[in-house]
Amino acid sequence: MPPDSTDAGAVYYHDLQIWQLSRVEVEAMLGLTLQETRVYQEAKTEGEQIGEQRGRQQEATSLVSRLLTRRLNQELSAEVKAQVEALPLAQLERLTETLLDFTSLDELLTWLGGNQTSEGDLAPEIGD
Repeated sequence: MPPDSTDAGAVYYHDLQIWQLSRVEVEAMLGLTLQETRVYQEAKTEGEQIGEQRGRQQEATSLVSRLLTRRLNQELSAEVKAQVEALPLAQLERLTETLLDFTSLDELLTWLGGNQTSEGDLAPEIGD
């Protein structure tokens, strides 16, 4: 599609539905690779940060589950595992420290019941 107008070197395409174009078509139209664009670099950085966060979350969940199983000397039920997996990273980190004080599954359940809060809230400790 030919450009409709230009202004100081800028090219304007009216009624262009860019989301329907392939990467190759967009690169040919722009005369550069998408990796060279700021939007690509920002999206890449954001994607990497999200991936790193998910990795930390998964590792923390796995570690806490293993530590709880060992501390309580029993396998966690699917329901308890789901509650642990639903915790934000900050609460998983608090649970990692707090679980050292647990002597029973009931204490864990009490802690989990009191920690279905937002990530910024402080978690109550055992005995509070």
